[in-house]
Amino acid sequence: MHGARIRDWLDGEPYVFLDPALDNRGAKTTTDPTFLESVAPEGTQRIVVGLSEFSEYSRPGETSFDHSVVVVYPFDERACELLREIIVEGRVKRMLIIVWSSRYLVADMLEGLGAMNLFTGTTAPVPDPLQLAAADAMVAEQYNGLGSGRGKDAVIQLLRAFSDEGYLLDESWIRALFAAGGTFRSAESVAKFLTEMNDGVRHRVRQRFVSDIVRVLREQLGSPLDQV
Repeated sequence: MHGARIRDWLDGEPYVFLDPALDNRGAKTTTDPTFLESVAPEGTQRIVVGLSEFSEYSRPGETSFDHSVVVVYPFDERACELLREIIVEGRVKRMLIIVWSSRYLVADMLEGLGAMNLFTGTTAPVPDPLQLAAADAMVAEQYNGLGSGRGKDAVIQLLRAFSDEGYLLDESWIRALFAAGGTFRSAESVAKFLTEMNDGVRHRVRQRFVSDIVRVLREQLGSPLDQV
């Protein structure tokens, strides 16, 4: 059923699949041949290449690849960051990304970038403007990574401040980070801190912002002080 729905969504033959598994040294077979067969059955024209190989063909700043493609089960940080760059740079006409589970970070990335679920026709809620402003502040520190140092200090202080204002420490922060231009590696760091904070971990960090940073961001946005 899903194979037929995907086939209808595509532009017709050739059916183009990007499989990050083929980027692994020595890999010769695709991740899920049964899935590929369900979309492009025997007798149809099918092209299957690695995500990195495709990226080399579709370079930034050039005309986008004028055909729909299906990306099969991106998972690791390298593949997902490459996928994020391709999406943000608009290097493909349309992409359908098949993920193992909606609980994986790549699903949050796609939602943060505004992807639509092909089977439900829905998109994730647009990030709250105030939360997005905080994510912008995190992204401004990601040049040296958000897992330690100044980046970690910024993330932890912002998450604490917003939690005190009633914001949940949940995946909405990951979506906001990607919407603000965060990298996949940065999102992995923020996701780790969210898990630890929900588990009661108290991180030792240095003060990076004024104590009332939420109020400052509200004023910069021109938001009412009682908005959450």
